[in-house]
Amino acid sequence: MQALSQTLTPAPSPAATALAPSRIVSEPQLGTPERYDGEPEWCNPFLTNCSILFALQPLTFSTKEAEVAYTISQGSSVGHS
Repeated sequence: MQALSQTLTPAPSPAATALAPSRIVSEPQLGTPERYDGEPEWCNPFLTNCSILFALQPLTFSTKEAEVAYTISQGSSVGHS
């Protein structure tokens, strides 16, 4: 009977075992992207750098609101009135 029970009870798959949370890993400490100065040609590289930062620090930037607030805060006011 025990052999039949073991046959009918699926073992956890290796993928499921590998995805089980083991512990919280700290996020990498990265420098901040260079501030955006408003020049159109630097917009895409700035946003790409921000996207990389958000991807590498998902706990710090856990919401879209946090991402937007950070992106806005990195805009430079130099040359703007």
